[in-house]
Amino acid sequence: MKKTIFNLSLSLIFLFLGLMINGMGQSVLFSVLAPISRTIGFMDSGVGVIISCSAAILVLFSLLWGRILDRINIKYVFIFGLVSFGAGTYIFAYVLDLGQKEVYSPESILLLLIIIRMIYAAMTAGTHPAAMAYVTKLKNEKERVSSIALISSSYSIGLVVGPVLVFVYQSGNVLSPVYLISYLAIIFAIASIFILKDSPPNATVEVKEHKNSSLKFWDRRILPTLISLMLVNVIFSCLQQSLGFLTQDLFLISGDEASRKTGVILSTFALAMLFTQVILIQRYKINYKIMIYLGIALVGVGLVCLTFATVYIDFVAIILSIVITGVGIGYLIPSLQTHLTFFVLSNEQGKVAGYIFSFSAMGYVIGPLLGTGLIGIATWLPYLMCLALLTISASCLLIGSKEVSKKTLAMG
Repeated sequence: MKKTIFNLSLSLIFLFLGLMINGMGQSVLFSVLAPISRTIGFMDSGVGVIISCSAAILVLFSLLWGRILDRINIKYVFIFGLVSFGAGTYIFAYVLDLGQKEVYSPESILLLLIIIRMIYAAMTAGTHPAAMAYVTKLKNEKERVSSIALISSSYSIGLVVGPVLVFVYQSGNVLSPVYLISYLAIIFAIASIFILKDSPPNATVEVKEHKNSSLKFWDRRILPTLISLMLVNVIFSCLQQSLGFLTQDLFLISGDEASRKTGVILSTFALAMLFTQVILIQRYKINYKIMIYLGIALVGVGLVCLTFATVYIDFVAIILSIVITGVGIGYLIPSLQTHLTFFVLSNEQGKVAGYIFSFSAMGYVIGPLLGTGLIGIATWLPYLMCLALLTISASCLLIGSKEVSKKTLAMG
């Protein structure tokens, strides 16, 4: 029994570390991509197009991987995603290097980056759904929100560590941290083959059964929450993609200095999310519905403060605004994800995980385009738009709660 628990804990540790490396790769890339793109000669919106195109592919393939997860060993989906992440990150960085050396035209480099990122997205789309399906098959309803928060926190830790890596690890090439992440991902994937435990059984999961066991994303019980989750990810990705350009435009800096300052902001953002998911949620076991309301309120306050901070050009105010927003998003994402897992049977956890990450990826289709597009008009405009989207997200949750109440009364 003790050996089983030890093996299971080791598997969860490897899930945690694998997603952390994934988060490191994303934040490292976001920290260096804005200044590199301007060095190569992209328009600011070119960065948004790269991320949005890959996110569009992620939407489709998350659904596909979600169906596959309920039929095969989750372990191998996770490992395949890590290998693809490492290889794709390396190739993406290599093409950026070619752009800096002016081997090809900026237009050709942009096209290559879009294609590479789309292939990368298709191959890595199962990584996060696999981790979530693994956890939800282990935990009952009482423990699930804290477990999902821990899995989410692993990605947040990566978002914190990534920009720090950019700050401390420079070997004559601004892309050297990106190469390092690609090596780590592949090495870790190889180790996971031998250490990661096979998919856990379904017997430990308590779920609410419904007459129709084949859950569809357009089911009115879950669609409003899926839309709400998508809009939260629009806000999150809009902030991630716009903050690098905001730093350059407000403080009139570029190159390594811009990468470092952006890294500080993104690390602070991720650290606030991490503190929420690892400390606050784990220590204070409040109902996940209360977490949703609290998250909406904090994100709203943070975005209002950020809008004013961009007008008055105050770096400290930007940091404080990002902290408040990060705590709010740290509450919102795992609590919304947990809410959605309660509508499915044990053998459908892979499917709902696919829905969750497909709709989350839709946020990354829209968010980067909004962030990089609107900031060219006015530095405060992306954050005002995020406030409007947050209002719509809250409205969707209200509609969803009324729909579930009607269903409950009808069944009673």
